[in-house]
Amino acid sequence: MLLSVKNYKNNPVRISPDRIEVVDFRGNGYPVDKEEMKVRKIFGQKVLENKKLDANNPYTNGIITFDLDKSTPISYIVLKENGDEITRKYFQ
Repeated sequence: MLLSVKNYKNNPVRISPDRIEVVDFRGNGYPVDKEEMKVRKIFGQKVLENKKLDANNPYTNGIITFDLDKSTPISYIVLKENGDEITRKYFQ
């Protein structure tokens, strides 16, 4: 999945694949598949990497992968910080 993130807040936000997960309609969470992201990076694909988003650099994007079946219906994606949810975006 290609993910684009923009910080609309005044405070800096640290983006990291470790802080992102997708959640299906049953409430099951799926963390990022780090091994698949390593493979994609080796083959030259731009993967989402750790980055601080602030007023000088408010935007980033990259491929992010999850280990789940393609037929699994996803409800939303979550960005967390220190275990707390910062934001949630729903899929349509």
